[in-house]
Amino acid sequence: MSLLNSLARQVMQPATIEAVQRIAVHTYRLSLVGPALADWAYVPGQTLNVFFGLSTRAEAACLRKRTYSIWGYDAAAGRLELAVCTFSDGPGARWAAECRRGDLGTVLN
Repeated sequence: MSLLNSLARQVMQPATIEAVQRIAVHTYRLSLVGPALADWAYVPGQTLNVFFGLSTRAEAACLRKRTYSIWGYDAAAGRLELAVCTFSDGPGARWAAECRRGDLGTVLN
């Protein structure tokens, strides 16, 4: 595992997909929850870096990150919502279309 991946694992925070809702042909609303998401100093318009492909050593070798605008944030519940457009067939679009409730994700605020 590269030094970058090792460092990333130390500063990134786990989050669980709580809900996935298709809100348009090419758009998903994703709700993420987790204790690490509680009590952020959230500012409207803030973005969130989401990392995926970290579950195996081979996947971690090609670390993937996408940045999404936060649509909603509930500090007390430790929940945030993202709207992810899937117009392309890129890694982020595939991740959004394939993720399911209970899947684990990794975020960096």
